[in-house]
Amino acid sequence: MKNQVIRYISTERVEFYRLDGGELTYIRSTNATDASLKKYDKVILSKENYAEATLDKAAHDFNPDKEQFLFSSYSTLDITDLLCLPAQALPSEGGFHQVWASRQKLLEIKELIPKAQKFYPETYFLINPIFDKENLNGTEFKFQKLYFTPTSARRGTKVLPTFLFFCLFFGIAPWLLSHFLNNTQSKLYFQNQMEVLERFTRMTQSLKLPTVNSLNINNSLQTVTIQLASPIGETFSKDLDAYCSLDLCQITVEQDKIIFSTLSDVKK
Repeated sequence: MKNQVIRYISTERVEFYRLDGGELTYIRSTNATDASLKKYDKVILSKENYAEATLDKAAHDFNPDKEQFLFSSYSTLDITDLLCLPAQALPSEGGFHQVWASRQKLLEIKELIPKAQKFYPETYFLINPIFDKENLNGTEFKFQKLYFTPTSARRGTKVLPTFLFFCLFFGIAPWLLSHFLNNTQSKLYFQNQMEVLERFTRMTQSLKLPTVNSLNINNSLQTVTIQLASPIGETFSKDLDAYCSLDLCQITVEQDKIIFSTLSDVKK
């Protein structure tokens, strides 16, 4: 509905608002069974329906990719259920702030409000809200290009996975068994955490890096690649080695580039 928006809190409470010159005017509240919800296409999500976190300012410049999720170690969501918004820089404080939510939860809300295409987390759209009030009447609301658009994850048919299972089991399972029996030293490394960023931040708090031109994080390989403005000196290189000998990390120095890894036992 034009110039109207709803605020979804839970199945027990949904609030209706009118937008008057960018300000929310409270109309009424209801529950999720109210049939009139089907008429609305704008939804404000209360903080109960998503998660958020802030990455403190570190001693280096850091520009995350648009689709990069910074807080894997804080989330219990499966990767197929995760929806995250681009991390937002905090100019006054330094660091970054990011919001994420469960795809399944948002799809369940969408079933109640079928016309809704965009779900706005109130963190980014409410200007100086007072959350201890009964509602958000009088709060300034500003639309931005930061919202969730939940869609169902694509699922393949059951026929193909079943077919592939039998092909694998009868065709290459014996080869796989032989391969692993003959390669007992093989190891599988997988980490669904942002440990590398946390440990890299800890290192930069102990050792101040020279001027950084760029920084790239690979969470799958658990590495941080730092491109410096100039080559590092021998003294600082020794300091890096000394630090990693205590923190069990790995450092590779290539003139003006440093590669930091948490997987110190992985042979390259």
